[in-house]
Amino acid sequence: MVKASRPGGSGHPPNLDHERSDGNAAPMTPAVTDAIREHYAALCHASQQLAAAGYSILAIGAETQFGILPIVASITEAGTLTLVFADVRVTNAHHNPPIGARDHARSRQLRRLSAAYINAHHAQPHVGALRWDALGVTTEPGGGFSKFEHVRGAL
Repeated sequence: MVKASRPGGSGHPPNLDHERSDGNAAPMTPAVTDAIREHYAALCHASQQLAAAGYSILAIGAETQFGILPIVASITEAGTLTLVFADVRVTNAHHNPPIGARDHARSRQLRRLSAAYINAHHAQPHVGALRWDALGVTTEPGGGFSKFEHVRGAL
């Protein structure tokens, strides 16, 4: 089963102050909730950047039986509809660029998540291509984003 947050819909992070997403009543520490909120804000920023570049955002944080796909989008290029699965890495301005932070295991996991998403959504027959992109978002101290990177077909 896939649960997908859609732009304009229920794309808000869970109430992190009371319960963990696994149903355990123990509250998360402030550092953990801050990190989750920062990552969610970066996902939203990345999806806004993609939308500004002509992509249609289909899901943010799409849950599958194997885990979560950060962003699912589509774009029509040269008459072909492409379904894009985007991995998002977030780093602050004092660390290495996030784009290079992927390995073979992560690529394999993203393909597995993508297959589960496609199976659950019975991908429309008019989708002409699939693509796995890498996105990088750099945060600034005190909030905000200083850099957005997009590598098409990186995974």
